[in-house]
Amino acid sequence: MSIGYLAAEFIKSANAQSYPLQVHSRFQHAMNLKRSDGNLLTLLSASHYANLADAIRLNLPASWDWREKTIGGEEIWMKNEVLHGAGWSISSKGARCWQPDRATEHAHESLVSDAQYYYAILLHALTLFCTTHRIRSELSLFPNAHSGQKQPEISLNANAAMLDQQISQLIGFGRGLTPDGDDYLLGYIAALWRWRYTQKVAEHFTLLCHGLTNQLSRTNDISAHYLKRAVQGHFSEPICELIQALATKKNDVEVNSAALAVMQFGASSGADCLAGFLHGLRALKATQ
Repeated sequence: MSIGYLAAEFIKSANAQSYPLQVHSRFQHAMNLKRSDGNLLTLLSASHYANLADAIRLNLPASWDWREKTIGGEEIWMKNEVLHGAGWSISSKGARCWQPDRATEHAHESLVSDAQYYYAILLHALTLFCTTHRIRSELSLFPNAHSGQKQPEISLNANAAMLDQQISQLIGFGRGLTPDGDDYLLGYIAALWRWRYTQKVAEHFTLLCHGLTNQLSRTNDISAHYLKRAVQGHFSEPICELIQALATKKNDVEVNSAALAVMQFGASSGADCLAGFLHGLRALKATQ
């Protein structure tokens, strides 16, 4: 159905030779293949997942289950844009390449009024979603809440040592395939991404990315992959759409819809991510 831009680059670079991949992890509607460089290539059911930079989205039969079609550690071979497994093959030829709009990637304008305005919309969306769906996270997703869960602490003014400590309290923390703390950190990075070169954010962002990269071994392979890509500016389609909605000053309904799309992922991953995004907006507001 579609192929992420990083996956397309990888397949193109490996096109002329037979390239081995290894089944890393498999679920009913998704499977991760490990590349020789350590990165993951993900196969996703298009009816269940949005685009990812390193993923191929497939129109799979309703009864398809990757856990029945593959075994852990199995070798999958790719040649001439075709993946070959035991009893199945997938051609990526002619697939639409998904690439986010990068036109508004760099920001230099003030965010004071916009951050305050959009913050309220996103906070309301998160509150309503958590209440309606009874979201359970090991983190306190709202500032100054007295819920008994861990309150994330990421400070824009923290020095390198303090920031490393703040990261260590979150990375790998919580439940889920991608732990709560990791999803929160990813959302925080996404909120700051457009502002990473501005004077009051640049040093913090550099320290954040450096500290996070040094601690990736503290979480699982899948989560570490997403965090590594986030540091490089590669996010899922829903997160990219949310960043774009704020950057282009979309109306309330469109911003709310973008927030809901982010929160659809996983049991609590999406809510954790949006909470981290809100933390990032608070940090941006504090720079003014």
